[in-house]
Amino acid sequence: MRRFPVIILLILGLRFICGAADGDALAAIVGAGRDTRSIECDFIQTRQSSLLGSAAVSRGRMSFRSPDVLRWEYTEPLALSLSMEGGKVTVIRDGVTQKQGDGAGRMFGQIARMVTGGITGRTLTDSRSFETSVREENGEYVAVLNPVGSAAARMLSSLVIHFDRKSLCAVRMEIYEKNGDSTVIEFVNIRKESVR
Repeated sequence: MRRFPVIILLILGLRFICGAADGDALAAIVGAGRDTRSIECDFIQTRQSSLLGSAAVSRGRMSFRSPDVLRWEYTEPLALSLSMEGGKVTVIRDGVTQKQGDGAGRMFGQIARMVTGGITGRTLTDSRSFETSVREENGEYVAVLNPVGSAAARMLSSLVIHFDRKSLCAVRMEIYEKNGDSTVIEFVNIRKESVR
């Protein structure tokens, strides 16, 4: 299963800016991100690909601690753990720890820095990667991101992120690739600790 490209697209999805009409939602989401001390959740990732005969479902846990500690752990169907703390990356695949200098470690390090910036709000105001609109729908803020002039634009058709309107946490992410493949990640059992 292609996990690293999915994680890359997940992270790229956290980098967005909204137009003036969406400013209140953006300000609320960014403010909540800056006030976040930690987040822990489970995730269910469903990948639809022309290469797969049926949907591939993975499960795992994600945890973040401000300012830059991140752990993304797949528990099913295979064990894979990716973590970053203070810029140091660790990848554990099938019980084997890989060095930071290998391809997976370097890639995850870049991704993890973007994720932590997205969670804390640092990268949410970077408009170089996406044109984004935000709407309110069924008690959620829904951000639709369209890539522009970036590496994301070569792979990604669009990204849709659903934020719970009350907690301002992402609860669902839909990733649509140019080749027609898609990934949906649902975040469940979310536990968030804020500084206030």
